[in-house]
Amino acid sequence: MKLAVKLSKRLDQYLCNNHILECAVRDSFGMTAGMDDALQIGKDLASLTHQSTVAAELLESESDAQGINFRQLRKSVDTRWNSELDCMAFVQHLKSEITSLCANEDIFSSKTISASQWKSIEGAVEMLAPLKEAIETWLAESIPTINTVAKYLYLIHDKIDQFIETDGKNGFGVFYAKNLKNCIEKRFPLCHTGSLLSAAAKYLNPALKGLHLKLFKKFQTTKEWLASQVKDNVECQPVTRVLSADLSLNSKLKRKLNVRCETQEPTSELNPILSEMCQYEYLPDVKKDFPILD
Repeated sequence: MKLAVKLSKRLDQYLCNNHILECAVRDSFGMTAGMDDALQIGKDLASLTHQSTVAAELLESESDAQGINFRQLRKSVDTRWNSELDCMAFVQHLKSEITSLCANEDIFSSKTISASQWKSIEGAVEMLAPLKEAIETWLAESIPTINTVAKYLYLIHDKIDQFIETDGKNGFGVFYAKNLKNCIEKRFPLCHTGSLLSAAAKYLNPALKGLHLKLFKKFQTTKEWLASQVKDNVECQPVTRVLSADLSLNSKLKRKLNVRCETQEPTSELNPILSEMCQYEYLPDVKKDFPILD
């Protein structure tokens, strides 16, 4: 598929936005000191409670004692960062219980999470929530989603900026938020408005009306590119039907098909429709002498 796109003169390669965003998250984990360790401890805690019934019962009992709704820790999958987000979110939900058990129970003693690691987890959970929402939206199969890429990237940047400005006490979380923003910007410059295919989808989206393109000064460029594509690829010639198959004289298909190579005049059934369209100048070359119905 990649080779076919590369050799084609008309096709352009468009990479998966979900995969690119996941790569940005992976990059942010590697750039933030202590984040990988915090993630690993969360994974170890989830594995411990799934493998040991004693550990699971202790965690549930501690939750009941503190009056907190117990939720089984969720294991993560290495190839899916959103599963790591769920793992961290469940660990954060049981922060007080885990802290107490790590201090008082031998089975949990090796899973102690430091204060800085807790802050990193809290910052990551808050920052990655809108990214998870974006990916779940982009995974939709029944509707086009390429036109929402700039919208979600803009909202993600706005969320990160708000966190950096208002949560100054969480220095570790702010540090991770800045790294995450840089990684996303590196993978999606200007909220992906520089990609002509993505920008065209945003331009044609009636709900957004090119809003994000105007913010990043890509509106006019996209408009001109679309106009050039229409000019180069649309051929304004009469539509004809030609039967190219070699059919026998007794073929039922040949008896049924009425093959005409010449352009036909519009039938009477189309007259009201065409006359209605002519009023809006969408078909300037179509005859305009059809009767307009009341």
